[in-house]
Amino acid sequence: MKSKYLILIIILFFAFCKSKNGLNKDILTKHKWVISITDSCKSYLLFKKDMTGISYDCERDLSDDIKYKIINDTLLIDEYNIPTEDNPEHKTIVEWTGRFLYTGHSLKLIKGTFFEISGKQMFVNTPSDYEYAQK
Repeated sequence: MKSKYLILIIILFFAFCKSKNGLNKDILTKHKWVISITDSCKSYLLFKKDMTGISYDCERDLSDDIKYKIINDTLLIDEYNIPTEDNPEHKTIVEWTGRFLYTGHSLKLIKGTFFEISGKQMFVNTPSDYEYAQK
C-alpha cells in the first residue's frame, strides 16, 4: 500500500515540475518573441492572456491578429488577415497556421501552412532555422 502512495507522489511531483517549467500563458505574455530576418528587419509575436495576440512581419511592415492554443510544450497559432484582392466581402480568413515547439528560451517552428482565401491549403513550409527568441 505504501508503494502505491509513493508512486502517486512521484507522479504528482513530476507533473507539477513539468507544468512549472513547460509552456504556459504567463511565459508567452511576459515576453516579446523576436526573429531576426536581417540585421535591420526583426519580426515578432506578442501574446495576450485571452489567447489572442499580434504577429508583426517586418518584411511586409504589417501586423496580423493571431489566436493561439497551448498543448504541453507545443504552441499552435492561427494568423488572420483581411485580403484586399478577390475579397469583396472583406472577410477575415486564416492566412497561416503554425506549430511551434517551446525550447525553454525560444519558439521553434515545426510546421507552417499557408491558405488561400477559399480556405484551401496552398503550401506547407518547415524551415529548420525559423525560431523566435524570448526577449
